[in-house]
Amino acid sequence: MNHETIKPINVKQGIDALAGIDHHIAAVRDAYGYPEDEIWPMGFETFLSTIVSQQISSQAAATIMSRVRSLFKDRPNAEDLLSLPKGALRAAGLSGRKVEYVTSLARAVVDERFIPENLNTMDNEPAIDYIVALRGLGRWSAEIYLLFSLQRPDVFPADDLAIRLALQKVKGLEDCPTARQARDAVSVQVYRLVADDIPSYLVTKLQIDVSGSVREELFGPVLPEGFVPLSIDSALPARLEPDGQLRVQVRPG
Repeated sequence: MNHETIKPINVKQGIDALAGIDHHIAAVRDAYGYPEDEIWPMGFETFLSTIVSQQISSQAAATIMSRVRSLFKDRPNAEDLLSLPKGALRAAGLSGRKVEYVTSLARAVVDERFIPENLNTMDNEPAIDYIVALRGLGRWSAEIYLLFSLQRPDVFPADDLAIRLALQKVKGLEDCPTARQARDAVSVQVYRLVADDIPSYLVTKLQIDVSGSVREELFGPVLPEGFVPLSIDSALPARLEPDGQLRVQVRPG
């Protein structure tokens, strides 16, 4: 199965598309421009680095990973990691638990219970499940691998606290959104047409862009004060509540 990858022009097109429907994103783009390309290598070394980097600062992770790389004649690989002298990884700065995790990862690769190359042809969710079956690698680790190593454009690592804090700041939210709230995003554009007739009537159109899970969303009130609803035409299950709000069963798209 072929998967679309992120190319520089696609990143810019994607940001411009988001900015076209979300003024918060537009403001960030206009203030800071487009992000630089970030591509991580595919395979064992990136998973090793991901485990090393967990729950420590970027500077500390870079220092420890540099020491780990110095233990190998060439690039870090599963076979050579299992052949390292006892205590070498601990001396490089890994905790005892992380030594267990990277050793377990290396054994899984050597035994072919985990073949990183298989991820290239997997859909996102099966790929994430394949990764999180390993000790020490959770959904966040899997999603950032798909995003930065496999360059999948449709992955959003909402478990990343830094991303959610940035979302809170960009959107001006009172509280930091949960991972589910961050994934379950929705944007709405409202169009209105007034027909000068007798009696006059108003056509209101809602264009809804949804990400995340299938769920129920409440919009509105969707009509200006004084207007009486006559009918609803919707491709999604929807109903108008007594208080004028529109309740819709939404799905991603």
